[in-house]
Amino acid sequence: MMNHLSLVGFAYTLSLKYILIFLTIVV
Repeated sequence: MMNHLSLVGFAYTLSLKYILIFLTIVV
């Protein structure tokens, strides 16, 4: 359970970082 939760949180943080990088490149 906990491992799955941490995995989801890690993926969410990673996608957030990629979105920030994408926005920086576009803008």
